[in-house]
Amino acid sequence: SGFLTLDELDRQGYELLCHFKETIDMQFGGIEQGFRSMDPDENGQIHVREVYLTLRKFNRLQWTPATVQKLFNRLDLGNTGFLTLDNLAFLETMDVAAKQKTVFRDTVRVGV
Repeated sequence: SGFLTLDELDRQGYELLCHFKETIDMQFGGIEQGFRSMDPDENGQIHVREVYLTLRKFNRLQWTPATVQKLFNRLDLGNTGFLTLDNLAFLETMDVAAKQKTVFRDTVRVGV
């Protein structure tokens, strides 16, 4: 297609980001609302522990400390040790429905 997608470059990371977005959208209605709920002291920064404590409420088996750390590392591109809403803003435009179609298409193709 002439360009690489995150899905092609880092499939595991892409799946993790999609699952995070799905969880936040379902539980809070969007990325900004989810961020605000993970930032109880309202300092505009969330740390890995705050993300973990929020996500484990919804699925303790899926959101283990190691999984949340992997997610955090993929979002903290500046290695600051915290995330701001700017770090998460791109997730608002992420098309999770397209991911589900791609996974389904790949599954069908493998089954042929």
